[in-house]
Amino acid sequence: MIEPRVAPPGLVPRKPASAFSLYGESLRDRPVGASLGLVVEWLMFFSAVVLALGLFATRVPLRLLDGALGLRLRERFVDFIAKVSPG
Repeated sequence: MIEPRVAPPGLVPRKPASAFSLYGESLRDRPVGASLGLVVEWLMFFSAVVLALGLFATRVPLRLLDGALGLRLRERFVDFIAKVSPG
């Protein structure tokens, strides 16, 4: 039988908070770390968007090049990204 989880003594449950208030709290505790973490997170998002747009923009030229040369460049590039990406 599964037993219900019990909070440790002395643990005060927090009220639900917005993302902005949680970030503000983190910013007060660790100003440099929170700011750097946010910048890194946005850079990762931006790089994913650029990669997706790049694959979309080059699909026709690479299809023509792959058809002419038979190198399967786009397929190899997508397989490489899938192999290298975490998760």
